[in-house]
Amino acid sequence: MSALAAVGPPNPREDPECCSILHGLVAAVESLCKITEYQHEARTTLMDNAEHVTNKGRIICITNAKSDTHVRMLEDCVQETVQEHNRLAAGSDRWVHYNSLHGRHTDDGD
Repeated sequence: MSALAAVGPPNPREDPECCSILHGLVAAVESLCKITEYQHEARTTLMDNAEHVTNKGRIICITNAKSDTHVRMLEDCVQETVQEHNRLAAGSDRWVHYNSLHGRHTDDGD
């Protein structure tokens, strides 16, 4: 956390695109779908566990959404990105299928 605090927030004057939360969510999905060397070896050498080569992980997004509609838009973006990467993974030996996605958000009541 202290490392993130040292980086500070993005500057929208320098690059307005860098302030979009969507870029971070897409990057998170991409990192969940990247294959490790061990996974790549298991898939390409058809080891016994090759069919079990999947990635599991969580994307934790802490933000102040404007509305429930905005939250659903963010969830839809992540879902669509996962589906797209899974389509790419089906025909690639450098991407791995991400097998589940569960969305949950909380409202602090403000």
